[in-house]
Parts: sequence; C-alpha cells; structure tokens
Amino acid sequence: ASNMLGFPAHNTERIFDGHAFEKNPNFFGKLRVKNGKLRHNRNAQIDFLNKECEEFASDYIARFLIANPAKEGASLGVKDNDLYSETPESLANSDGYGDGLRNFSPQVFRFTNAVAKRFPKKFIFQHAYRGTISPPPFPLEKNVIVAYSSDKAEWRDAEYAKLDAERIAAWGKISRFLMIWDYLDGEGYFIPNPVEKHSFKALNAATQANAVAYFGEAVPFWAFDTQKSWIMATKLNGDGREFEELQKLFFDKFYHKAAAPMLEFFEIARQAWDSRK
Repeated sequence: ASNMLGFPAHNTERIFDGHAFEKNPNFFGKLRVKNGKLRHNRNAQIDFLNKECEEFASDYIARFLIANPAKEGASLGVKDNDLYSETPESLANSDGYGDGLRNFSPQVFRFTNAVAKRFPKKFIFQHAYRGTISPPPFPLEKNVIVAYSSDKAEWRDAEYAKLDAERIAAWGKISRFLMIWDYLDGEGYFIPNPVEKHSFKALNAATQANAVAYFGEAVPFWAFDTQKSWIMATKLNGDGREFEELQKLFFDKFYHKAAAPMLEFFEIARQAWDSRK
C-alpha cells in the first residue's frame, strides 16, 4: 500500500490528483468553489462515467508498469469516502442501495473492467466497499482483483450476517480473484474488541464463495488482540477446527492457569460490543 500503485490502496486519489484537476476539472463529479474559483477536492470521487477518465487512468498505469516491469499489476481503488458524482447521469446509473448507501458499483466496475482490458497480463485491483459493496450485474474481467470490504463485526446481527454472506457468494460468482478485506483493529479501543468470532464465520462464507485471498487490517494492541491474529492465521493456514476449539487452545496455551477468567473477560467485552444499539 505504500507503493504509488501498490496492492491494496485507494489509488484513484493518487492518479487523479491536484495536477490532474488543474488540466481536467471535468474528471471530478463534485467540485468545490472557493472565492469564486474552482478548487480541487481531494476527497471527491472521479466521474467514473467519463470515458476520458478511463484513458487517463490507463495511460497513468501504463507509464507505471513500464517504469516498474516487475510489478504484477496496479490499483484503481476508489477513494476512502462516499463523495461520488451526483450529476444526473451518474445518479441515473447508480443502482439501488447497499448498507444504506447509494450503489455505484455498476459504473465503478465498468470503469475497472475497461482499464483491465488494456492490461490482460497484469492484475487490476478494486474495492467492493461502501458505495461499491454490492456486486454489479455483470462479470468482472479475469485479471480484476476485488477486495470485499465489509464490517464483519456486524455479523453479531443474524440478518446482516445473512445479507453479507449472500453478497460474498454473489461476488464469488462474478469474480475470479475475490479477496476478503477484514477489520481486526484493536488500538484505540479502551476495552477489547474481539471480533474474531464473527470474522471466522465470514471467512467460512468466503471459502465457500471461492475467495482466494484474505487481508486483515490490524493495528493490534498486544494485550487485547493477540488471539485475533492467532486464530485467524491458524484458520488461514488450513486448520479445520471450529472457532471454539481454536479459542480454547489459544487461551489454554497463552494464559495457562488464568485461561478461564481471561476467556470470561473477553466474552464480557464481546457481549458488550455485540449488544450495542
């Protein structure tokens, strides 16, 4: 992600930067006016329906790959926000809602497919995230890597878990390279946030959908989060045991005589998170 077009990254922010805005303000769906002048809004998504954006992104990636021939591909990841174009054409080409947000997947993944066709021997990365969480009604190019990025902590709700599993399955049907992006973050929480039980279930759904990769975004606090990384890594390494078995194994070996009270402590924390409104 530290590379200019590394995997994975919200790289449309880098491709369509302030310099691109100065020459092509029409690339951006939301414009900011200050003191009577158009200003670059670095948070605004590009207008994915603009064919010139396809050309600009393709040229940018071509230059990058020529300069870095060992790279296996590049990222077209959408920016990390919901400021999509609200032009009449863009709104007409958004399709319903996902997680309460207007769904821009069709236009974003048409854009992604169009660029991916230019580089059939390289991977092109894209996020299925917030405004693109729902799958589009068409297959992805074979070289597109899609990172499905939902909040697995919400699997505490049976209805949401069912919806999320269905979406994962739907993405698996249209993409050859489905990646699951998970949030195992711990730092910053004043009590443990043990989401691994929900992440474990979501990973089972992803396996059934033929997902090929898993990315756990984690800024761990060692006292709270060791079991998250261990349980998920153990499962990813092919261990077929159920969550409760792996959880017990971890606590027995990590905490020894304190295993039972420590497990109770983490269960109280999980229940507190899971019961929040």
